[in-house]
Amino acid sequence: MSAPSQVRSWKARRGRWAVVALVAVTAASAPAMASAFGTHAIVGGLLGVAWSESPVVAFLIGFVSHALLDMMPHHDPDPTDGADIALFSAYTFATIFATAELGRRTEGDPRFVWGAIGGALPDLEHVLFYRACGGFDLCEAKLYPTHDGTLPHLGSAPVLVGYPLEIGVCLLAIRIAF
Repeated sequence: MSAPSQVRSWKARRGRWAVVALVAVTAASAPAMASAFGTHAIVGGLLGVAWSESPVVAFLIGFVSHALLDMMPHHDPDPTDGADIALFSAYTFATIFATAELGRRTEGDPRFVWGAIGGALPDLEHVLFYRACGGFDLCEAKLYPTHDGTLPHLGSAPVLVGYPLEIGVCLLAIRIAF
């Protein structure tokens, strides 16, 4: 095997593992019941690719994009409504697959991976602070500015407004990155 093909092979394997790791982090956020964390991963990753040359900067872009998305009207599901949870689960499933596909299309670009992790990571605190906040609600014990009330969190849009807005933002991020 020639040196260039060995490098391509190594990059392909590295890219696949990076995408697997990204999907695992994104899926680990699933219990958060917050704005679809897949939206955060997609937007953070794509903006990281489009607006940075470094994985560190991409992570920061993703981390900041999380707040911007939280401040946008979106739909956070009602944990007591089975139909709402089913729809949220379907949307979440779709965004996890979209995140994996975009990771594959960027060949595991570290800027995409770290931007996506930066975008999805803040929602993990919903799980970590579940007891302190009496559930998945936003509360003062949380650290991220849109989760502790420092910045507005507009998760009260109806389903037919919230999900189309999130899909639109994802499509805009795809347009910006590609």
